Formats: sequence, C-alpha cells, structure tokens
Amino acid sequence: MKARGRVTGLEIPFRAEYPIISFEIQASPEDLEKYKNKDLDISFVQHRARRSLDANACLWACLGDIAKAINQDNWSVYLLMLERYGKFTHILVKPEVVEAVRLQWRETKIVGETKVDGKPMVQMLCFFGSSTYDSAEFFQTSQWSNFRNARYAFRGTGFCGDEGHTCLAGEERMIPGFYKKARE
Repeated sequence: MKARGRVTGLEIPFRAEYPIISFEIQASPEDLEKYKNKDLDISFVQHRARRSLDANACLWACLGDIAKAINQDNWSVYLLMLERYGKFTHILVKPEVVEAVRLQWRETKIVGETKVDGKPMVQMLCFFGSSTYDSAEFFQTSQWSNFRNARYAFRGTGFCGDEGHTCLAGEERMIPGFYKKARE
C-alpha cells in the first residue's frame, strides 16, 4: 500500500529501544486495519507534487505539432528539446561502460575524453527524462514554459515570428530549417 500522510507524533518511551511514531494517513481505516501488528517495511519520502496527466498530454501535443511542422518524429523532437531545455548532469565513465550508461539515461551526449590518474575516461552529459520533473520544475522553468507554449505557434495560420506569435523567438537557430519547413 502506498499513501500520502504526515507524522503527527513521536514518542520515545522510557527505556524503549525504538520510538513510537503516529501518522495521519490519507487512506480508509479499513485499508489500514489489515496492517495492524504486522511486521512492515516502511520508507519515508517527502511528498512532491507530480505533473498532471493534462500537463503530460500538453507536452506531447506540443511535441507532435513541432514534429509535424519540421517533418520529424515526436521522439526525436522530445530528445532535441530535452537536450536544449532539460536537466542534466556531467559524469566521467570508463570507455567500456559508455553503452551501459546510455541505457540508463533518457538521453546522453559524449562531450569529450580525458584521463584520470593516467587512465582514459569519457565525459558525458546525461539528461533526466521529463517524467522525473515535478510540477514546479516543469512549469516554472522559463525555457520549458517557452517550449510548452510553442504548440500555439502551429495552430491555424500563425507560425512563430508572425504577429502575436513570439513564443519561439530565436528557435530557428535551435532547429535547422525551422521556418522553411514550417511554412512549406
């Protein structure tokens, strides 16, 4: 069972080996009753707001509109936008594990080679998939906001750069042939 809740009390009885913790849980008492006096594996993770399915649908609608306008598939556009606007980390890996690292990350880029203690290493950028972003990360990051709004550039007859459509100003540098393909 997985539920959201909060710690409401903490007791440390005299000479007790372990504390007693009280919770307020968003679950029915009937669902919880079956766990009473059972040995449980419990983990605590601070709650964070997740993106809604509507936000995810909006993301993929936007990707689809852009992909159609530039004659690319949705996944390629997603990876392009992830590289341009997404969260990433730098890592150094042994050359023989580059492929294994690529399997673990949504998108990766090799950015160089170096040596550590005389041994060859590969420098990589590893991009977190947008599904790992919470609502605040997704909607409050200005670059993602610009990306999210980009879908409106492909509605009706308006394209980016037309009067009233400035959401992707400068994106012609990001997507080769953007204006040419969009207007064809």
